[in-house]
Amino acid sequence: MIKSRLRLHKLGLTAIDLIFSSLAALLAFYVRKVGLISSKPFLQEIDYFLVSIFFILLQIAVFASVGVYNVQKRLNFWGQTVVLVRAVVISSLIFTGILFLTKINLFSRGFFGYLLIFDLLFVGFNHYFYRKFLLYRKIKSGQLRQIWLVGHSKAGIEFLTRIGSNLSYGYQVTRVYADGSKASIEKRFSKITQLNDSTHIFNSTKKLFKDIQIEQPEIIIYSNVEDDSDFLYSIINLGDEWGVQINLLPDFSGLLAHNSFIEMVEGMPLISVQNIPLQRGYNWMWKRIFDIAFSSAAIIAITPILIFTAFLIKVKDRGPIFFIQKRLGLDNKPFTIIKFRTMEVQETSRSDETWGVNDDPRVTSVGKYLRRFNIDELPQFFNVLKGDMSIVGPRPERPHFVNQFRKDIYGYMRRHQVKAGITGLAQISGLRGDTSIQKRVEADIYYIENWSLLMDIRIILLSVLKQFYNKNA
Repeated sequence: MIKSRLRLHKLGLTAIDLIFSSLAALLAFYVRKVGLISSKPFLQEIDYFLVSIFFILLQIAVFASVGVYNVQKRLNFWGQTVVLVRAVVISSLIFTGILFLTKINLFSRGFFGYLLIFDLLFVGFNHYFYRKFLLYRKIKSGQLRQIWLVGHSKAGIEFLTRIGSNLSYGYQVTRVYADGSKASIEKRFSKITQLNDSTHIFNSTKKLFKDIQIEQPEIIIYSNVEDDSDFLYSIINLGDEWGVQINLLPDFSGLLAHNSFIEMVEGMPLISVQNIPLQRGYNWMWKRIFDIAFSSAAIIAITPILIFTAFLIKVKDRGPIFFIQKRLGLDNKPFTIIKFRTMEVQETSRSDETWGVNDDPRVTSVGKYLRRFNIDELPQFFNVLKGDMSIVGPRPERPHFVNQFRKDIYGYMRRHQVKAGITGLAQISGLRGDTSIQKRVEADIYYIENWSLLMDIRIILLSVLKQFYNKNA
């Protein structure tokens, strides 16, 4: 029911976008044609009409794909502006790319420039005031629909907080039914600032069966702490009898990923507790293609640096050029990592079981500068090309420390659900070297659960910029 109402808002916003974008195209056409020097080529009006329609439809599709029409998101003015500008830029890039491929060379760049300016102004105006209008209309007209909440679990309290702080959903929780002393229940809900005079709290779930005969809400949400299947079936039967929608709100907040999904297997629902985008669809393939292309280009570009560094290590430190070591990667499987040697030659057992620290005395004179600019990591592009690693991902660790951290650090082994990377979210956040392992794991898990190719590109760019200021190399 909530999603159906949001779909109506999205359709309304999309329809108004079509109107405002069309007005922007007409105004751009008028301004450009009036100011046009007659000797320059200019497409016929029908051509501009068709091209403008294509651009507008393309823009609507991009808006939908990047989340511009997610009216339930609580974005402030600047947040809306950033999302909208990004979507318009993506639309314009795709549009110009298509024009280039189709070789339409009579299209006026001036018209397109005016179109982008007017379109951004008109559509931005529409989105800002549409959201303001929704909130104003729902609050003033009292059209917020009623939800009754049964239970006082953490998930129920969180739901009440979120639904109450975002009125664009069009709902408000007017009643809460929970078993226990009234004082303890009211104390549990006392910190929720979204509660108002219209929200009534009752310390008896049985009262629900009497109240529903007098007044029917649109939705009853069951979020009880106790696992009472008989009581739940009674509520479901009650909803069927009085035509009230019953929704279940399981209290899995500490277990599920924020974007977990449910799939049906032979009619049985399975909830994905650990959502991993790289294990869905062809995401792994796109990441692998990107890794191969990027690492191949990088190896070609940095070949002179690789040769010079190898020569410098051999001449100055007089020992092996490369440091070869076993690390654990995807699915906890070992692989051989390749780095330029930055430490003195030592026993394998010592290098495998000694934790690095800042100003480590084992670092050589050349190694100090290689680490400063992360040049020692460059040979790992060959690991990426081979398929052992990815450009972006959790940094691989030695088996000795993996066995230690898996017991002491919550969620540590989830890092091995994707390929290890040369750089990652933890690294651009300053979490490398002798820093908090727990915070590194949290950053890695966030990356794993929210992966996208655009995120990879952003991390790569920030890695290049931030490595010059890294204190924990």
